[in-house]
Amino acid sequence: MTPSSFKDLVKVNRSCRRFDNAVKIDKQILKELVDLARNCASAANIQPLKYVICCDESKNE
Repeated sequence: MTPSSFKDLVKVNRSCRRFDNAVKIDKQILKELVDLARNCASAANIQPLKYVICCDESKNE
């Protein structure tokens, strides 16, 4: 990766702070996303996160 492509990547990176509750996400898609997230790097490579997959609206409140 060249420095300019890394710079472009950093510029387009987003951090979501709100989510559209009108859009429902299938549980299988959530599982796939969590599987991808667990393979991402973490500070000191210690993977301190735990994931809970929940599609129940009342629990998500």
